[in-house]
Amino acid sequence: MNEPLIILGASARAAAYSAARAGFAPWAADLFADADLARLCPVVRIERYPCDFGKVVGQAPPGPWMYTGGLENYPAVVERIHAVRPLLGCAGATLRRARDPWALAELARRAGLPAPELALAGAALPRDGSWLRKALRSSGGLHVRFWDADHPAPAERRGWYFQQRILGDSHAAVFVADGQRSVCLGITRQFVGGDDELGSAAGAPRFHYAGSVGPVSVPLPVQAALARLGETLTAEWRLEGLFGVDFVLAGTDGWPLELNPRFPASVEVLERARGFSAVGWHVSACRDRLLYPPPSDGSERTCAGKVVLYALGGERMDEDGCAALLARNPQTGAPQIADIPAEPGKFRQGEPLLTLLAEGNSPAMVTAQLTARIAELRSWYAVMAVARGPG
Repeated sequence: MNEPLIILGASARAAAYSAARAGFAPWAADLFADADLARLCPVVRIERYPCDFGKVVGQAPPGPWMYTGGLENYPAVVERIHAVRPLLGCAGATLRRARDPWALAELARRAGLPAPELALAGAALPRDGSWLRKALRSSGGLHVRFWDADHPAPAERRGWYFQQRILGDSHAAVFVADGQRSVCLGITRQFVGGDDELGSAAGAPRFHYAGSVGPVSVPLPVQAALARLGETLTAEWRLEGLFGVDFVLAGTDGWPLELNPRFPASVEVLERARGFSAVGWHVSACRDRLLYPPPSDGSERTCAGKVVLYALGGERMDEDGCAALLARNPQTGAPQIADIPAEPGKFRQGEPLLTLLAEGNSPAMVTAQLTARIAELRSWYAVMAVARGPG
């Protein structure tokens, strides 16, 4: 019988599939309980995020747990669950240090990377879009806004900070750590709403995460500095398991923006491209203190990508539509359509509809495939709306 692994987070689907590939029996709780996740493993949908996790985890079978995106912002919740169930990942004390943008900037500069300027108050900052206003508790680009003349929010408020805007391409470096050392598993290019063609085609709201493609190459000095940063972060904060560093590649410089000390969204494309289980490596690093060499970077490697399709407004899902989307995925192996909603309903503009995945021999080929799939799924939703009629 496979060992249970409990996975909690805003969306548990990618980590649950990774856990199953590593030979675990995942049990999940998240905000959606999507149909494809429910087909893989037992899943509980929570109503109140994140406080309900402490209640539903008692329904899970005995075993360790890990978390995905969002819970890194709630170290007290992590600590409460950690007190009653073994945790594979960063504990609450580590999260409080690792989510400090000033501390990240200091360690980035120590590793030889530039870091954006930061401020707690915006009253003295130019309101011309050269600065961003960000929430300390956030993930996936939520609660990021331009600091400009049209911004109605106060210049200073608890829980927010200001970060210099760096122009360039959004990337993420993925690491796994054992509390003392780290290994970089690869680098991905990120799609972001309002910043690139694919993010715009996906309907992603401004600054929201819209997907990833990878692995991609960056200049060797940036690659070496990122590896040093991973080692520095791990040694300084005793990071355990998977973590990601979002950065902007501007010319030949990499500017770290944020540390995500948990299963990062971009690791899924590296898994698909290079054929490994990130959760398997996560468990080995956290529990056994074992780090493996990075996945092969040979000339025969493939590339993978994913894009989150967001609603334009008015799209609907019903039982027949859910079944039709599920039927598009192969019976075994990696899905091509993921995060398929299980509950009937109508979507408001900016809400995530589902996730599309693709593989190819280059980032350009994968991006082209994802662009075509966006157009095809948009047409599918339009046809379904006509067939169902008004309402």
